[in-house]
Amino acid sequence: MVLIVAGILGFSENDVGWWLSWLAFLSWLVCAAVTAAKGKWGLLAFDVFVWLFSYVGAFRLAKPHSLWARTRYDESTMHRARLRYGE
Repeated sequence: MVLIVAGILGFSENDVGWWLSWLAFLSWLVCAAVTAAKGKWGLLAFDVFVWLFSYVGAFRLAKPHSLWARTRYDESTMHRARLRYGE
C-alpha cells in the first residue's frame, strides 16, 4: 500500500483503486492516531507491519492514564478501564 500511496505503483487519478488506496491510508492513519492517544504503544508498533492492529487498538478500551481516557471517559467507563488494566 505504501508504494501505491507514494506513487511508485501506478494508478491514474481517474482510477477507483487510486482513491481507495488513499481512503485506506487515511483510515489507517486516523486509527493509528487514536491507538496512540489510547496509550497502546505495543499495538502501534505492530501496526507498522500489520495494518489491522490499528483498528483493534482504536476500538478497544483505552488505558486509564492515557489522553483518550482522561478526556473522553466518564466515571463508569474509567472504572472499567481501571479494572481491565489493573490500576
